This record gives sequence, C-alpha cells and structure tokens, in this order.
Amino acid sequence: MNPVAPPITFKNPNTYPTLLGPANASATISVTLNKALHAYDYDTNGYIVIQRNINQTLSKFTSFSIQWDAFITNYTDPNSVGVVLQEIQVNINNNPNWVSIYYYGGNTIYLSGPGLTPITYTLDMSIAHTFNITIIRSTASKLDIYYYIDNNLAYSYTYSILGSATVVIYSVEGGRFSTSNTYDLYIDNVRMKDVNNIITSENFESGTDNFFTNSYSSGNVGKTVVYYTFPKIFLLAYNNDTKSYACKLSIAPLTAQIIANFYIKNTTSTSTSIKIKNTVITSETSEILLGSNAYVYMYLNITAPLTATLPITFNLQYTYHPYNSYGITVTYPITITYG
Repeated sequence: MNPVAPPITFKNPNTYPTLLGPANASATISVTLNKALHAYDYDTNGYIVIQRNINQTLSKFTSFSIQWDAFITNYTDPNSVGVVLQEIQVNINNNPNWVSIYYYGGNTIYLSGPGLTPITYTLDMSIAHTFNITIIRSTASKLDIYYYIDNNLAYSYTYSILGSATVVIYSVEGGRFSTSNTYDLYIDNVRMKDVNNIITSENFESGTDNFFTNSYSSGNVGKTVVYYTFPKIFLLAYNNDTKSYACKLSIAPLTAQIIANFYIKNTTSTSTSIKIKNTVITSETSEILLGSNAYVYMYLNITAPLTATLPITFNLQYTYHPYNSYGITVTYPITITYG
C-alpha cells in the first residue's frame, strides 16, 4: 500500500537555512544572528530621544535624506503622545520645524511636516518597515518633502519658503520627549545622505551605537545594541487539501536570557503570540484558519543581550485539526536554533 501524503506540508520561505524532514512534516531552522539598536521606555514618567545632530545648511539644489529599518512593540500610550519612528528637525530662519513619521498605535502611521495637516497611512505594524524622509530644496523658495515606506513613495508635497531663508538640517531623531507612554523601538540599517552627498551608514554590528551620539533621556529608559531579529517569516505551512484546518504553534518549556515572540498569520488574521521573557510566559498561540490551497505564515521575533549564552534552541510544535472539529489532531515538530 502506498503511503498517503499529509494534507498540510511545510515549505521553506528561504529566510534562514532550513532543513525539511520526511514528507515535509518537520523542520529544523538556523536563525542568523545580527545586531540592532534597542531604544526602550519602560517609564510612564520617563522619555528617550535617540538623536544625531547634523547642523548643515540646505542650499538651493541640494538635498538631505535619512533612512532606517524600524519596529515598535510593547506599545502603550494612554494619553496619545505617540512615538517618532523617524524625524528630521529643519530650522528655517532659526525657527524649528519637524518632518516626521509618527506612531500612535494600531496599523496606522502619521506623516507630518511644516504646513501639512498630518496624513494617515495604513501599515501592517506587526512587522518591521524601512522608513525614509528626503528633503530637497528644489528652488530657493521651495522645499520638496518625500516620505518613503519600504522603498515606495507614500506621500510628497512642496512647502514654500522665502527665497532668502536660511534652511538648516539640525538633527535626525526617533523616540519621544513627551512622557506617559512605554515601548520598545528597534532600529537597524541606518543610511544618511547629507547635503554634500556624503553617505553615513550604521548597522550596529560593532556592538556600539556610533550614529545616535547626541541622544538624551530620563527615567527607566535606555539605548543599547542587542542581538535582534526583526519579525520575519521562518516557515510556511501549505494546505494541499480541499478541507479547511485550524492551526496553532506551541513551545516546550525554556529558560534562557532572551525575549522572543512566535506567531502565525493567514491573509486576513494574526494569532496571539507565544511570549518568552527569559522563561516561557505564554506557551501557545491562538488558533487561526488554514483554508484549502492556502498558506499560513509563521513569524518569529527574537532579542538577546550581547552577553547571552548562545546558541539557544527553541522546540516548537505546529498543531492542526479539521476546522470546527476536534476529532483528529496532528502535530509536526519544529526546531529553531538561534546563534
């Protein structure tokens, strides 16, 4: 008798080195380490602004741009003060103006700038994004301002100024001076092109932040370089069947110097997360639907201090059963090695 292929099989998204087991019903994954900057505010009376002073004059026909990858999590903001994901302070005749990308929660960001009523932009904030603000003084009396998200133009406008105005790119920054919110903000792959077309980049792989050298803060907040993995797909589950299934992830007990989240998504829904903070706090996700001939996407998000003992092994299980029925439950093992 010929063996029957399983209705659900794993597929490799080619994010990390991955070995699929027999019948594609198990997986072993090696997560590549990299470093990023972690700015955190755990104090509703505290603040942190990560900043680099620039102090360059933006003359006619010159431009300035700043870009980095960012992800924000553990966000609470009862008084709606928001967090700056990216900002340029532009002084026009010594008057400060801010060109900013703000976050106030949910899946919306806000684009703001001088003379602009803030623009709302819908964005899936369960994953990281690349943000870029570019300012061009296209004529003596015009500033052309561009906002890019994931290398796509999200919005642009022109702000009129006096032709004789002195325009100074004063600083770039993230975080928030206003208090009452808390969050974790992760930044990587910084790339700045200044008014002289000189490019400065920082990926934090040295273990030191050499970019945000003018930061300031107060309270239970901080800025440090950590091992960090932005939320990424590490594995796919494909439903080869005509039936629909409910599926989830669970994890074995673990003690390690690490913070991690694992969750799954289909095209419309996201599960709750497995949560780890040195030990497993939440051991399984909620169930979501895996429809016929469809995918479920498995995500991970991991951070560890540079002093952590590596490698760390996560033993997970992918479990599924027919939708609206608990008669048969199938479990596939997943092993993830970090570091």
